[in-house]
Amino acid sequence: MLDEDIEAVCSGEKEPEPLTFHAPAGTCIRVNFTNRVPNIADGDAFQLVTRTYEEALHIHFVKFDVLVNDGANVGWNYDSSVLQGQTIRYEYFADVELKAWFFHDHLFANYHQQHGVFGSGVVHARFTKFLDSQTGEDVDNGTQVTAVHPLIPDYRDQVLFVQDFTFLYDKKGDPLNPPEFPGSEDDPGLFGVNYKNEPLQFRLGKDCDPAYSFSSFVHGDPVTPILQSYEGDPIRIRLLQGAHEESHSFNIHGLRWKPERPDLDSEFKSQQHIGISESFTIETNTIRAGDYLWTFETEEDLWNGLWGLIRAFDQEVDFLIPLPDRKLPPKRTKPLPKCTEEPPPKADIVLPPKEAPTNAPIKHFDIVAFHTPIQYSTDGEHDPFGIVFALREDMDDILCGEKNPEPLVIRANQGDIVEVQLTSFLAFDQFPFLDGIWPYPPVKEQAFYPPSVRISLHPQLIQYDVQTSSGETVGFNFDQTAGVGETVTYKWFVDAPVGACGMWDMADIRNHRSLGTFGMFVAEPRGTKILNSYTREPVKTSSQVILQQPFLPETREFAQVLYDGARLLDKKDQLIVDPIDGILLNGEGEPDLVDTYDNGSRGFNYRTERLINRFRDIPELKKLFSSKTHGDPSTPIFVAHPGDPITIRLVNPSERRRSHTYHLHGHYWKSDTQDLNSTIKSIVGEIVAGHTANLELFYGAGGLSFIPGDYMYRSGNIRWDIEQGMWGIIRVLPKRNHELPMLEHYPKGIKRKQLKRIKRGK
Repeated sequence: MLDEDIEAVCSGEKEPEPLTFHAPAGTCIRVNFTNRVPNIADGDAFQLVTRTYEEALHIHFVKFDVLVNDGANVGWNYDSSVLQGQTIRYEYFADVELKAWFFHDHLFANYHQQHGVFGSGVVHARFTKFLDSQTGEDVDNGTQVTAVHPLIPDYRDQVLFVQDFTFLYDKKGDPLNPPEFPGSEDDPGLFGVNYKNEPLQFRLGKDCDPAYSFSSFVHGDPVTPILQSYEGDPIRIRLLQGAHEESHSFNIHGLRWKPERPDLDSEFKSQQHIGISESFTIETNTIRAGDYLWTFETEEDLWNGLWGLIRAFDQEVDFLIPLPDRKLPPKRTKPLPKCTEEPPPKADIVLPPKEAPTNAPIKHFDIVAFHTPIQYSTDGEHDPFGIVFALREDMDDILCGEKNPEPLVIRANQGDIVEVQLTSFLAFDQFPFLDGIWPYPPVKEQAFYPPSVRISLHPQLIQYDVQTSSGETVGFNFDQTAGVGETVTYKWFVDAPVGACGMWDMADIRNHRSLGTFGMFVAEPRGTKILNSYTREPVKTSSQVILQQPFLPETREFAQVLYDGARLLDKKDQLIVDPIDGILLNGEGEPDLVDTYDNGSRGFNYRTERLINRFRDIPELKKLFSSKTHGDPSTPIFVAHPGDPITIRLVNPSERRRSHTYHLHGHYWKSDTQDLNSTIKSIVGEIVAGHTANLELFYGAGGLSFIPGDYMYRSGNIRWDIEQGMWGIIRVLPKRNHELPMLEHYPKGIKRKQLKRIKRGK
């Protein structure tokens, strides 16, 4: 912290937060760094007594002289650390706009970092000035400032640091998630954002309903950062990880951004994977008033408090200055909402976002959520307590067993208004753990959190009014959940063909998603018709469809919902404790190697093909994937003719924090379908909760030479993921199959001869 803040922070007058500098490009940054930490750190439930006599300020990204400014002891460089009570001067040059740079101690990082010794500097464009967002006074530091510039739009600059292995104690002084013994190799402690967290176990309310855990009406605002703006303000969120080991999945519900800021052709995203010392700048606008949920989306992160709000006001408040280059917000005519300890009301009228044209086509989906057993494999893996989203017209077929459910996949075209009516048929007595303790898959700091019979449906990337149609009850927004027998209405607008969008329930993150409450929304280009792959009849939902467009060849679209964290039973109704139960070779699966977020079964589209079953039948490793030996896997078989254009829509809306990769043998694609200069890949990495991808295969089915055969799609993690069933087949047929109609490779109504004449200009 700054010297002038020491007394205020130590006395409790000022809340501590990670130190964040702000400077324009072209600035020389001079830091006088004083070591005020003790020479010896006392031992506790987490760590042994540790000598910490040296400390330094080690930075990333900014230019500096490594001989004296590295804040470390490296090679033949000088020792650029200081002992207790000593001061050292560091100087750096910020030559260009560098976004956020990261600094931390590099001498005793394993001790200091977990106690919060990290910070950031943000290098802005030249000529930028920085104002206190509340008073308008000039500032040069802070996690929330207002940046003004003579040439580019002014913006709110807001910094979030995620941290793990944080040594926390409860109000009684008892350690939270301590290791078995101090200094052990176990993952110690919990999580925080900017030295704060808001665990969900403390946000149940008098009715003990998880559906309102995020509601400020019921519980008040969280203590985690509330990023404030006015409706329409540009915002830049600087996302960093200060400590210590794990990877995390940052999501903003209701907003999206371009991942490569200078590249206007890059795809939209609303999720970012992050690991230790990484830094990202998220540049977007709070385009509508309301409370937006920012969250590190995986179940364990959310459960332990890694979430907060982006609050966009539609009228003036006295604690937030307007951006100088924007129109002044209207004077306040209504009081600010307050905590009532009661669930919020539902909206009287639900409208599509204001940018949707009044004459836009409306696509309606009547969706139901209900309990039903899900058969995950032919080897007996099943979930007797499954909860699925389905079209109402398919509910009876699923309940009577005529149709084995799969994740709901719905589609609409650019320019469509999507009207969703969601009805809950959940029943409290059909949940597996009525005592309110969900034992598996586990999370750190298990606690009472009874199942909710309310349900919601949250989509990514498309447009909606966050106060009524985000599919979650957040902040001071309206109630967007449906209780038993109730129906809630959402109205979304597809303003761009963003492709794959995850969908999932946000009413109960602990008791619902492991049972299957997720699916996919696909935002298609204008004029697209969705046809059944086998009948060529229009279809509302399917994981395999034909896309028919007026000016392009037909395409096969394969929707793949990668999931983890499922709670499955075997054919003897015994709990499957993956990954340990699925490890093939004895001696390779020590239980202490498994973190909480490794637990749970996994696969694609409510299906799995665990290799342990095949190995027990025929213990030959080289034949594990052979359909000739074992038959086809239970995971989806996607079918095409050689050369068929194929687009794969891939999402991971499930819940565990261990990241996955995706690989398709024999094929490759552009890493960004909107960017002709993007890299060519055959893998997708960093797949965690909220990840989406659109893979347009080069040359179509069978690759360059249209070679028929069975091509494996799979996780790239051989150990545990593939072993646990996260693989399947794309089958390129060897000859024409009359059950699978051929695609029309020319626009509908245009014959081959006509197309040749068109090309010759006749």
